[in-house]
Amino acid sequence: MDSMLQKLEKYADNLENIVQQRTAELYDEKQKTDMLLYRMLPKYDFLIILRFRSVKSFQDRIGEKWLCILSIVSDFRLFL
Repeated sequence: MDSMLQKLEKYADNLENIVQQRTAELYDEKQKTDMLLYRMLPKYDFLIILRFRSVKSFQDRIGEKWLCILSIVSDFRLFL
């Protein structure tokens, strides 16, 4: 019975080590992704994604930009 408990403890410790390692890898990849986005996007858009951690809110913002552009173009055409 003691050997079984020792095996379970060893297994649990091993799992904890794996989780810590994968968490560190995930954090490193997140940092790389943030740097890539920072280089690719306008600063304001990057800060929105960084703040909300959601691409959906970024997509909504892009949609708002297109609506503004379309309304300006259509208003301009009506003006002519």
